[in-house]
Amino acid sequence: MGTKQITKRTKNGFTLVEILLVVGFIALASIGIYAVFNKVETNRKALETSRQVQLLAAGIKNLYADTNDLSTLTTQVVIDARIPQDTMIEGNTIKHVFGGTINIFGTNSGTFTIQLLNLDNEACYRIGTIVGPTSTRAFNGAAGMWFVNRASGSDSVDINRLIASCNLNAGVGMGLNFLYQSKY
Repeated sequence: MGTKQITKRTKNGFTLVEILLVVGFIALASIGIYAVFNKVETNRKALETSRQVQLLAAGIKNLYADTNDLSTLTTQVVIDARIPQDTMIEGNTIKHVFGGTINIFGTNSGTFTIQLLNLDNEACYRIGTIVGPTSTRAFNGAAGMWFVNRASGSDSVDINRLIASCNLNAGVGMGLNFLYQSKY
């Protein structure tokens, strides 16, 4: 009888299943990293926009420190006074870091509004919670809702109203209005 000879096969390379598993794990990790990065980037932009709004408000209060009549206050007046950073100015408009426009207008009763347009839901929430408490009133114009109203005795953001106002215009590119008193 003949003897069978057993030969040991050596493995050269990877099987298709092993390669697909590794590619799948890399894809899942990439999706997770992208989701975290996107949230961190939105938070960074919201903080930057909030800082810009607060600097604009302080600059406007300084510019109109001697008067209660802000009826001449416009976005162009603010640009001409060189209150916004140069990186925020595009022609005759002021832009925030989300790419939308910032409009500024005053009244003859000592108040002015800084309006941020074209914000997505996440930016709306973040900026509303940061800037809202620094203003006299904060309002989502498209939704028709105040979420900070110091005139009613509240100094804090009404989170439920903020969330509701941001969700009303989901995906539309909403705007936030921050009303300030000209005097400190």
